[in-house]
Amino acid sequence: PGPDPDAPRSTSYAAATRLPETAAPSMKNRSWTLAARIRTDGAKTSGVIMAIGGVSGGMKLYLTDGLPVFDYNYYGEHTVVKAAQALAAGEATVGVEFGYEGGGLGKGAGLVLKVDGKQVGEGRMKATVFARFGVDTFGIGEDTGQPVTTDYEPPFRFTGTIDRVDIELAPLELSPEEHQTVH
Repeated sequence: PGPDPDAPRSTSYAAATRLPETAAPSMKNRSWTLAARIRTDGAKTSGVIMAIGGVSGGMKLYLTDGLPVFDYNYYGEHTVVKAAQALAAGEATVGVEFGYEGGGLGKGAGLVLKVDGKQVGEGRMKATVFARFGVDTFGIGEDTGQPVTTDYEPPFRFTGTIDRVDIELAPLELSPEEHQTVH
């Protein structure tokens, strides 16, 4: 059998690219945290850390000139959380805390962007994609399909080093009917 998208914890590495969404961590309709351990040249480093989905819906964590950015694309409506300062050169952990508000499918969520455990940005969205993002894929270190945003040209390969990306999923809180809808 392939990877379990509902496993509570998963670790991905830079070689994980073009994975179908069904093999990627199931990050919809639940809270989750992501922690990417990376090494950079500070403001000289750009590129995708994690991307899933594409132009019609998806999300990505990336650096642009050393600035961490998280972009959630809800059917063309973007919620973007960006750090105010570029990373210093060296090792860093860039993270996202996605606080799903629950109460059914596709509900809102709060976003917190962190660097080395400290909050560097936050945002909120009223609704989230509840089923598939589309035919585009999951990748670490590049976005090889349609881009989640027009802020960059794909594949926008990460110019630093990604040691690992850890994702922890909270349990799904869906009724049996809702669970059938998304699977």
